Amino acid sequence: MFVHVSDGEIFKHWKRRASLYLSKQNYTDWELLSIAQHNGLPTRLLDWSHNPLVAFFFATIDNLDVDGAVYIFQPTEFVDFTKVSPFEIKSKYLFYQPSTSSERLANQFGYFSVHSQPKEPFDDESITKIIIPKRFKKEISRLLNQYGINYLLLFPDLEGLSKHLSWFYEQ
Repeated sequence: MFVHVSDGEIFKHWKRRASLYLSKQNYTDWELLSIAQHNGLPTRLLDWSHNPLVAFFFATIDNLDVDGAVYIFQPTEFVDFTKVSPFEIKSKYLFYQPSTSSERLANQFGYFSVHSQPKEPFDDESITKIIIPKRFKKEISRLLNQYGINYLLLFPDLEGLSKHLSWFYEQ
């Protein structure tokens, strides 16, 4: 039997168990949610990067049989994370620029949009979408690697090393 659980409930359980793997103990919920997002937990955060090359990496590195896309958006409203919980956002969405609480966040130049209704599509008339035809994705990822934008940089851990070497030798 499947029971619907909110993202807040899942995060609560993640937080309880994650302390074993974290280097310090005094993270805010915002920092922990960012770390959780960057380590595979489904959250109400949507990843963005300030670096367009990082965005192109994620748009081209896999799913080579379908076109990729990079979305460009200039955020105007940022959350005051000292005053509100990630689960108490009243606006449709706000942007959050996290502290560099992990190397992944730092290397990916990450920031997030946080959504009050995380299951609703993020649609805003000022989003620009750049389509990357599937026939160019492999070549773009090779070029990005020459500029140092690869798994090894963006995932500075054993997972990143393993993915980078696997990708490199498949090329």
